[in-house]
Amino acid sequence: MITKALLLSLLAWIGSHTSYNVAQVDAPRVELRTNKEIQDIYYGDCKRDTQSNILAVHSSGVVFFNKGIDIKKKNEQALVVHELTHYLQFVHNDQMPKTHEEREKEAIAVENLWRKNHGLKEVERLVLKEPECA
Repeated sequence: MITKALLLSLLAWIGSHTSYNVAQVDAPRVELRTNKEIQDIYYGDCKRDTQSNILAVHSSGVVFFNKGIDIKKKNEQALVVHELTHYLQFVHNDQMPKTHEEREKEAIAVENLWRKNHGLKEVERLVLKEPECA
């Protein structure tokens, strides 16, 4: 279970390592979904990349994680840090990087800093293109 206390502590960590002000930011709503549901949320009615394996997604202030997430594992906490970075980008729209690629690169950088600070190997994530809609 992803608790509000965990979300707030990770938001505080992100705030102390980025320029995002988290003092007045509450934890986002979190929902656990199947992998297919997460894909549906990310792509909507747009063309799908059949090679992608999206484990979590942020959408309009709600963070969706795969039902199988094991929050006790530091590797999976890193994924929460990544998605919380997207949440802060949404909350601080004026600070948010302008392009999808820039937003994703920032979230990956914050995730990797968290990983490094917690003795984990950094990851090289594929930056997915923004879904192409007809």
